[in-house]
Amino acid sequence: MQFNLEPPDSLAKLNSRRKVVRVGGKPIFYYAVLSADERKTLIQAAKERGLLTRYEFCGIARYGVSRNHAASLLLEDTHHKAFELLRRAFGACARFWVRPKQLRIIGIDFYWKKANMGLALTGPLIDDPSRGDPGRTRDSRPALEYDIDSMIPQSMKGLMVVKMPYYLVWHQSSDFLRRIRSKLFATGRYPGLREER
Repeated sequence: MQFNLEPPDSLAKLNSRRKVVRVGGKPIFYYAVLSADERKTLIQAAKERGLLTRYEFCGIARYGVSRNHAASLLLEDTHHKAFELLRRAFGACARFWVRPKQLRIIGIDFYWKKANMGLALTGPLIDDPSRGDPGRTRDSRPALEYDIDSMIPQSMKGLMVVKMPYYLVWHQSSDFLRRIRSKLFATGRYPGLREER
């Protein structure tokens, strides 16, 4: 089996943008800072050339260099899908922030200011290379397991964090939206929001 390893024209310019990390004058590795579109093009090119492995998470297939890489790509796609669902469902009556920088340290994907509520989408368990025991996996958002109150700004103290697994967004999107609606409605801060029965 032969693979076409020539980079597509759209990625040829990335070669000139590569930066090198040197130790003692010797190059250790090269890297390039990529935009989201460039990353997507690079992944697609690698997939077409058979350089990636297919992984499946709850019936959702993703290709990656490793299982962790595929899981992180799935989590990113889940974020985009959840954004579209939330925008259509709550955009006019319960506005939210997307990945607020104040809460980036704990991995909050969406934040409702009036309710002081954050939504964190959790992905599949990821491999932890620092562990050698049989349970080598860990949560994709480990910061959410700790005392988060010490990590958030004073103005957001008392933050209610709602964790939702990725597969709800993909397989049970109506249930995902119903759960969020119920939490927001319970705060009484969004008069334009109606509770679904």
